[in-house]
Amino acid sequence: MTPSLHVVAATMPIERSSADGWRFVADGLVDGVRSLTEQRIGGWIAPARGPGDRLLRTAPLGSRLAPLVPVEIPEPVALAVAGSRRGPAWPADRSSPSLESRAAVEFARLLAHRAARSCAPHDAVWVHGDALLAVPSILAGLRPGIRVGLSLDGTLDVGWSTPSPIAPLVAAGLGACAVVAVPTAGDADRIRSFVARYGGTEPPATVVAPTSIDPTRLVPSPSVPGRPGRDRHLGSGHRRLVVALDRSDRSSGILERLRAYEIALDRSGIDPARVDIVELTTATGGSTRPPTETVEIERRMFALNSGRQRTDGSVPVEVRLDPVGRDEALALLASAEVAIVTPRRHGDERVAKEFAILAEATAGALVLCERTSVAVELGGDAVLVDGLDPASIADGVATALRATEPDRRRLAARRARTVRGWTARDWARTVVSSLSTPLEHATIPLA
Repeated sequence: MTPSLHVVAATMPIERSSADGWRFVADGLVDGVRSLTEQRIGGWIAPARGPGDRLLRTAPLGSRLAPLVPVEIPEPVALAVAGSRRGPAWPADRSSPSLESRAAVEFARLLAHRAARSCAPHDAVWVHGDALLAVPSILAGLRPGIRVGLSLDGTLDVGWSTPSPIAPLVAAGLGACAVVAVPTAGDADRIRSFVARYGGTEPPATVVAPTSIDPTRLVPSPSVPGRPGRDRHLGSGHRRLVVALDRSDRSSGILERLRAYEIALDRSGIDPARVDIVELTTATGGSTRPPTETVEIERRMFALNSGRQRTDGSVPVEVRLDPVGRDEALALLASAEVAIVTPRRHGDERVAKEFAILAEATAGALVLCERTSVAVELGGDAVLVDGLDPASIADGVATALRATEPDRRRLAARRARTVRGWTARDWARTVVSSLSTPLEHATIPLA
């Protein structure tokens, strides 16, 4: 029998898009696995989010219809995991309370046990995501002969240098992997150091292969149901549109950006009558924004717009705290003159790459946090800022708005060329080939 590849992920690849339809989730892993047309996918194993995940039994992934394997996660465990994700340092970060650490282990155990039951002796398992760092260790104990690969889609931070009760389990899991795919060379170094310190084993082979997107599937809907004020952003043409997408989990950087907008409007010469700044919120894996942060956002937004109301009754900064649909988010990104990607920790790398493709035709400028992994790929053709420093963000927005159209077009074309030179297909094929071939530490050259 042909060996199969089993995927263990934090979410299912399919979501309900309307009352009578389904669509693939916008995700680099989904794009990558869909592109593996020669690969037999033995199953997609992920937590069940709701009744919809239990209705669909298969999805077209790889070379055929692949089984979808939803795993029931007890509600207390799911809530603890969704509420505690801090970026790739979690759950190795020592700041994780013991309850969250226990939830992380139980979360990983349930997924690993289901993967172990699904695999034939010569199959391989691809584990993806920072919430699943403990899965490889547990799976290796259950099925010692199975080759396991792990991929992370965000850069690792200082949490990897700090101890935690489950650091040895995470280190053992990393050490049990045939390969670990990371976005930057610095991440590979940190993983090797972490495993050497806490695992007591040989570090895994690492491959520098950042996640990406499938540009051919990135088509904003030409007709999106409007919301109040949407036509102003997309149709008026008399104001310059600045868009930032915020995540509802703890990688959120909205508070720093709101302060940056205040600085930009007060000190950077940006005319509030000539700019629309729109903050959109995207849902992330069940994570929700802490109520205290929501209150602070509303307070700052009121103070920011106070005294800046325009003659048509609008205000220069609009914050949408309720998650927006993907079609509307893409439509706004495609119309933006400036996009801002400044998460506190990893996250939103996909947004930067999607904007790189969408802005090719419109010559949009990208303001990008220098701490993100995608800055390694796109930073040379973006305005780099410190995402934790509002003054730096404000200066970056002002610089992007002052850029000449020829400069914007040149940088937009280069960003799009970079993304098309390393797609989700390239990333997925690299991970899969690394799983099947003995590998030393390697770096994949990027276009």
